[in-house]
Amino acid sequence: MQIKRGEEFLENLISANAVTNGENLKVIASEVDFEIDGVTKDLKVLIIEDHDLIIEAYELIFNNTSDSFPNNSFTVHIAKSCREAILKLKGKNVYDIILLDIRLPPYPEASIYSGEDISLWIDKKLSIRPKIIINTTFDDDYRLYNLYKNVNPDGFLTKYDANSKLLSKAIVTVLDSTTPFYSNKVLEMIRKNFTNKEILDDIDRKMLYLLSLGATVNYLVSQLPYGKTSIEKKKKALFEFLDVPDKDLRALIEEARRRGFI
Repeated sequence: MQIKRGEEFLENLISANAVTNGENLKVIASEVDFEIDGVTKDLKVLIIEDHDLIIEAYELIFNNTSDSFPNNSFTVHIAKSCREAILKLKGKNVYDIILLDIRLPPYPEASIYSGEDISLWIDKKLSIRPKIIINTTFDDDYRLYNLYKNVNPDGFLTKYDANSKLLSKAIVTVLDSTTPFYSNKVLEMIRKNFTNKEILDDIDRKMLYLLSLGATVNYLVSQLPYGKTSIEKKKKALFEFLDVPDKDLRALIEEARRRGFI
């Protein structure tokens, strides 16, 4: 039997004007990349990471992981900043899995300051949510808890307890089931009693970022959905949350940066 690639099938659909909706075309392009004789699906991967050595390690892991998925191939794309990630996510590819770092060069024009913001953007903008695996250097329990609650990742590891074997296991688990995969450090954090602890939302983190750039109260008012009184209350709450002396802005920024909120 003659092999017909999914991309050729898609071209025929477009030529016949059978499908005109752009989002549907992206879904079809992802789902029909197959060979009739041997059902081979191309899984699209987006690595969002700004360190070359880690990117190379991830690519090697996907090469080795392919043995666990004999009917699949992996196409890996790279984004080294928040801006690059958003542009790729807005493109024609529908990604099956994303490996996400948190501390990345920001994209302030789009109010995207970290990998966490990228995940929130995905939830708001994409009709199909890729599987997301976070691998981060942060080990502060409060920061990890914020990521756990805000992102709800399919896989969650820290770079301190993750190695190539563990990351490969995370990828296989996440792709092969609906069961999330958490490293020991993350599981330890989840088991702790954080039930009544506050978390910082995207507006809190944006405020911290703007304060780190020296923003005045008037400028914060122009950038955030709050008036002056509410801004001052939010600032006070940040000092309390990060447990630094009131009005010591430098200490606030240093602590926020240490914990990974900036």
